[in-house]
Formats: sequence, structure tokens, C-alpha cells
Amino acid sequence: MAKVIFHIDLNAFFASAEIRLNPQLKDIPLAISGFSSRSVVSTCNYIARSFGIKSAMSVEVAKKLCPNLKILNGNYDYYKQLSESFIQLISKYSTILEQTSIDECYIDVTELIFKYEKPLDLAYEIQNKILTSLQLPSSIGIGPNKLLAKMASDMKKPMGITVIRKREVQQKLWPLPIEEMRYIGSKTANLLKSIGIFTISDLAQYQDYIRLKQVLGKNATIIQKMAFGIDHRELITNYERKSIGISTTLKEDTFQYEIINVILHNLSRQLAYRLQQKGIMGNVIILTIKYFDFKTVNRSKKLTESICLESSIYNEIINLYEEIEDTIPIRLLGISIHGLDQYQDTNQQLTLFELKRQETHQIINELNQSLKTKPLKTLHSILKK
Repeated sequence: MAKVIFHIDLNAFFASAEIRLNPQLKDIPLAISGFSSRSVVSTCNYIARSFGIKSAMSVEVAKKLCPNLKILNGNYDYYKQLSESFIQLISKYSTILEQTSIDECYIDVTELIFKYEKPLDLAYEIQNKILTSLQLPSSIGIGPNKLLAKMASDMKKPMGITVIRKREVQQKLWPLPIEEMRYIGSKTANLLKSIGIFTISDLAQYQDYIRLKQVLGKNATIIQKMAFGIDHRELITNYERKSIGISTTLKEDTFQYEIINVILHNLSRQLAYRLQQKGIMGNVIILTIKYFDFKTVNRSKKLTESICLESSIYNEIINLYEEIEDTIPIRLLGISIHGLDQYQDTNQQLTLFELKRQETHQIINELNQSLKTKPLKTLHSILKK
């Protein structure tokens, strides 16, 4: 039986939350600005978006586009409380729930949906409940997997409900520009265009796998399958209560890949050391990103085997980061491992060679932190690509 996954996204959440407090803001262009030295827009309502204003745009540019733009400083404790109420409401419909950020989540309604006369009735009920109980607009995407549910929720905003079935992928997804494909950021989209891939259809039907891998790296096969609507990722729910994590607040907000790469290397090394000191491994890895506006996003993956080595942690965490590929300034980065086991309870054991390689990575990471040039890499990490 095919699964039924909902992706529920609160529309322009921070702006909608402010309108909830002050309904007089509803019909004017409104933006929320983060507490950043660069003074950029965190989010804005749809009236402001009609002027071309978008997230991460400088306030100066936004005001030029819309001189009457109303700008508010964010009330992030309030947003967090509202987010918790949102998740609490959704959890009443399904315990199979994965929250991916402060304003969005996935739920598995495969069993529940058969209790409704029409499949869309459940989506309308949830959307109406969010609006009446929390005074927040939302969009809901429905699909047989996370990818199609997310792509569907992005298609109609605000207050949209969209279904994408596997048989509709060619009709609904393939005509879209490549930058609208999930996990394809603006930089990658430009690279794909340079090899003749302009739409999702182009990606799905691209024959030169060697060139495709040069652009997409080791995820080329997975992303090309996604262009056909194939996504085997499970919802990750109820993380193990016991976990080990580490995070760092950046000295300055940044979206520079080279800087973030070094930080993630360093966090991977520190987390690996803590795991090995305790003699444990884990099979769920989570990347936490807090942006300049305090919006927090989590990306997670359930692994087929438990890990504890720096190289393994780093490889998984950099893949999760590259799925996002934002140009929004980041304030905090964190990594955590869940699903913990003792070494003897797993099939993986540390070898002398692996420990030596870990020491090598540690030395390189320490050097990279002191260098202002491009980060050093091991020959092993280059050849793996």
C-alpha cells in the first residue's frame, strides 16, 4: 500500500505571527528583520513579496523596492511558542511526525486518511484547524513520499492544498525550472544549466552520467531518481532520548561555503572524539542550523549502520548541508548523533588505521582554522569525490 505523506508549511510564518498580534498589519507590506549587523530581511508577507522583496535581502534594498514597507524586529520567543502549539495540534492527527523547522513538518496519514470519505477532506480539516485555532495560514502538500509532498506544498501559497501522485510527476514536475527541484540550490542550478539541464525533465532524461556526477557529486544518482519522483527516505520521528551533540555560535553570520565546511569538519572531529571517549556509536545524524533571524532548521538522516568516526560523521553532515545550499546568513551550526549503541553492539569496530586517519583529520582541521586560504584536504577525501 502506497504511503500518504502530508507536508504542512506555515505561510510567511513570522509575518503571519505578527499579523496575528496586530490584525491592522494584514493589508500593508510587512517584513521581519533579524538582529544582524548586515540588517537583512528574515521574511515578509505576500504583499511585500509582490514588490520583489525576499528573505536575506538587505533592508536598504527592500526599502528601495517598497518605500512604504513596514519593518518589525522579530519576537522569537513568541514564534517558538506558536510553533510548539502548531506541532502539538498536528500531533493529534498522527504520531508519525517529523518537524523540519520552526514552521513546517511532515506527517504520515496513510492509515488515518481512510477514515475520511474523500482523501482531501483530512487536508482541508487540518488547514482549517490551523487557521481557526492559531490564526495562521498554511499550505499542505500531499504525496506518496517526502519529496513529492514538499514539492506539492510549494506550488500553491498561501492557503493551498496540492496533490502530486507518482503518475503525475511528468505532468506536474518535469516542466518546472531546475532551480525549483528539491535539493538544487542556485549555485548548483547554474552549474546544471552549463551542461544543458534547464528543467526537471532535462535532469530526469540526462544521459551523460559522468558529467552529471561532476556537478552533483556522489548524490547524482539519488537526485536524478528524485526527478522521477522516487524518494525512499523515511520520516524520522521520536529521536532517541539519549543523544550526543555539539554546536557552535559563529563569530559573524555567514553563508560562505568554505567557512561553513571548516566549521562542520571541526564539529565532526569534536563529536567523534566524544563518541569514542564514551565507546558509543549512533545511527541517526542530525544537522541543526540557526539562521541570523533565529529561525532553526533541522536536517536528519537514519543510517543503515552506526557510526562514530570523524570521516563518517563529516561525510553525512556535509551531504545534509549541501541539500540546503542557502545563501541566508547562518548564526549557529550543530551536529548530534542519536540511536546510540555500545561498540560491541554494532558491526563496526575501530581499527588502528581508522584512528590514525582520525588524528590526521584533526591536525588538518586545526591548521584550517588558523589559515585564511582555502581549506587543506587529504588526498583520500579528494579521491572519494
